Amino acid sequence: MSAPFLHYLLVAIAIILVLEGLLYGLFTDSVRRMLVVALSLPPARLRAFGLGMAALGFLLLLIVPKL
Repeated sequence: MSAPFLHYLLVAIAIILVLEGLLYGLFTDSVRRMLVVALSLPPARLRAFGLGMAALGFLLLLIVPKL
């Protein structure tokens, strides 16, 4: 792995941790309600949502550097 890639990977993980921490810290009740809804969804639907979000993130990674 090259140094710039590792740097960007660590920065991305840090940003995810900060955003997730803020969500849990600032919107605790909303996160709890969202988790209850997620648990009530069929596994196939939750899997499709997760894969869709991953695909959207991948597309953003392809598009953003070209802007």
